[in-house]
Amino acid sequence: MPTMDDLTGGFREFLSRNVIPKGGILPLVHSTPSLHLPLIANSSKILPRRCDVFQAEDLSYFFVGRPAYKNEGDSEASDWELPTCFIFEYSSISPIKRIFPFDSGAFSSRLYPNYISMMERDKFEVSSVSESPSRIIGAYFGTPTDYFRGEPRSIKEFKSSFDVNLLQAQALAVHRLATEKGASKFDDRRLTIEVQHSNVVDLTVTRPLAVIAPSSYFDIPDILDTVQNTWGAQPLTYGVNSLNVNQYYNSIYDLTSEFYKELGLI
Repeated sequence: MPTMDDLTGGFREFLSRNVIPKGGILPLVHSTPSLHLPLIANSSKILPRRCDVFQAEDLSYFFVGRPAYKNEGDSEASDWELPTCFIFEYSSISPIKRIFPFDSGAFSSRLYPNYISMMERDKFEVSSVSESPSRIIGAYFGTPTDYFRGEPRSIKEFKSSFDVNLLQAQALAVHRLATEKGASKFDDRRLTIEVQHSNVVDLTVTRPLAVIAPSSYFDIPDILDTVQNTWGAQPLTYGVNSLNVNQYYNSIYDLTSEFYKELGLI
C-alpha cells in the first residue's frame, strides 16, 4: 500500500515498486544536423557536447527507438540542416548517465503542459532502476511496436494494471503526456525515452547498425565508404526536396520502421 514516503520517490519509485512485465527494448538513436556528418566520418567519433540543460556537463543524447531529437525550422531547409540519425544496439552505449521518460530539453524549456512541467525534473530520472526503458515500455505501451507507434495503454487499463494513485502523480502525469493529441510543440517527444551518455563514442568499436542521412551526403564516396566499410553500418537515405526540416521526419520514421521490421524488432 503506498505511503506518504511515495511523495519523495517520484517516477523511479513507481517503476521499482510495481511488478511490470518488461516490454522489450529497441535500439538507441542519436540524431544530429547533417552538417556534422563529414566531421564524424573523418574522426569516426561522436563527441559529447556542452549541454544547455545540464550545464557544465558534456553529453550525447540518444532516444530509445525513435529519431525524436529535432531541429526546428519553418523555412526551406538546406542539406546540412537536415537530420542524420545513428542507430545503435541498445547495450552498446554504456555507461548511461541519465534516463528520462521524455525529452529533458523540451521539459526544461517548458514545452510540455503545466500538469507535468510544474513537477521537479529529477523526480523522473530512472537510470538507477534496473532495465528501466523496458519497464517504461511495458507499463505505458505494452510492446515495442506500440511504443514506436506512440500508441499507449488507455488510462483505464493503466490504472487497473498497476498500483498507482495520486501519491504517484509523476507516473500519472507521464501517462497523460503520452496520450496528448495534437501537441505540435513536442509531437512524438511527448513520451520518448531519453538516454544520456557522457563518453566519446568510437564508431570503429561501438559500431552503428545503420546511419540515416540525406541522399546527397551518401553521394560523397568517402562518407559512404566510411559508413559501409569502416563502421559496417547500413546506409539508409532519404531524398532532399523543397521542404522545411520538420517535413522530413515522416521519411525518417518510415526508414527506421522498415529497418526495425527487417531486424524483427517491431
